[in-house]
Amino acid sequence: MTCASWEQGTAGEVAPFRIAAEMEAAQMCSMPYEADRGSSMDLRLSALNLAQYPPARLIALARLQEACGYETFWYTDERFFREVYSGLTLAAVHTRNIKLGTMVTDPYTRHPALTAMAIATLDEVAEGRAVLGLGAGVAGFAEMQLVRRQPAQAMREAVTVMRQLLSGATVDLHGQVVALAHGRLDFQPLRAHVPVYIASNGRLGLALAGEIAEGAVMQGAVAAPLVAWFLAQVQRGAQRVGRSVHEVDVVSRVNLCLHPDARIAKDVMRPAIARSLITQYPHFRTFTAAGLEIPTHLQELIASVGYTHDPALLAPVAAQVPDAFVEAVTLAGTVEDVATCVQRMTQQGIKHIMVYPQAPDGDVERVLTSFAHEVLPRVRAQGEAGSSGTATARL
Repeated sequence: MTCASWEQGTAGEVAPFRIAAEMEAAQMCSMPYEADRGSSMDLRLSALNLAQYPPARLIALARLQEACGYETFWYTDERFFREVYSGLTLAAVHTRNIKLGTMVTDPYTRHPALTAMAIATLDEVAEGRAVLGLGAGVAGFAEMQLVRRQPAQAMREAVTVMRQLLSGATVDLHGQVVALAHGRLDFQPLRAHVPVYIASNGRLGLALAGEIAEGAVMQGAVAAPLVAWFLAQVQRGAQRVGRSVHEVDVVSRVNLCLHPDARIAKDVMRPAIARSLITQYPHFRTFTAAGLEIPTHLQELIASVGYTHDPALLAPVAAQVPDAFVEAVTLAGTVEDVATCVQRMTQQGIKHIMVYPQAPDGDVERVLTSFAHEVLPRVRAQGEAGSSGTATARL
């Protein structure tokens, strides 16, 4: 199956789509998202960096991404890797223009008041380049005996607390999940408003992003039905408060591997997809929204493994991940293959892609450089050709 299969909405390995209700809801919206489809010429790039690298390589990656034109250096807040704000501060003092963001912090492992304090400090060090990426979280919850209660409500309350603190207010909030009694920052933040991006693969989280955030992020929104579903959820939240969906930076967060041998690129992706399946057990919302069936034997295998980054533990699940899953939620293959998929995503309305680079030899720098200097020019060239053809047809 290729990217073209997703564009057509049919493929031999794909089950009937299960998002009819969501798509019907989107069609009922007063201003369909399709009224302002994306342009490949407007495509924005950013990159996600796992907090696994020692300081010297982190600095080199941040500088490389800035030089290649990536808009934001996103850094994970992942237990139990290197600490997120220490890494972002290090990147800040060694770069000049690239934005610096958490992807993602959450309202459970760190109180939102502490997050407000941390992001304000980072923004001061980075001279106004900080971005706050917020999600519901999952990593380390089992080890720390944390319970993820009412995630959408928790994120809403966290954003309320953080924005009020950044504005200089004294905050007294006793919410369903978050509480703060007469709290305030003891310093004046550089900016009273730091952009907030909400990352989610669920309906409630994405709708919340459309309602209150500057950006909405969904992991794995590559397949045509997933992109459509993603945009519909964000639009639903935006229209709930009379907001235009085009005010929201809609970001597809995608695992990326470029290799002359597409088979090798796809194999690199399987462990990360295995981890996503484990995280989404037992509902597998992203995959079912893409129209994919989870084989019974794979479900049973997934149920026996907890959330982990350990390759040895992920290997049995990864070995069973079908190609259809890889193609639905990642960008994996040759430069030409990936450019074709990205071009189709922009035509559907994606204007910002956040890549998480992976490579069989660990050379993620090569992948980042190739995406910026080989894939993106092809995408833009295809977009220009399509625009010229459309204009000619209208004459």
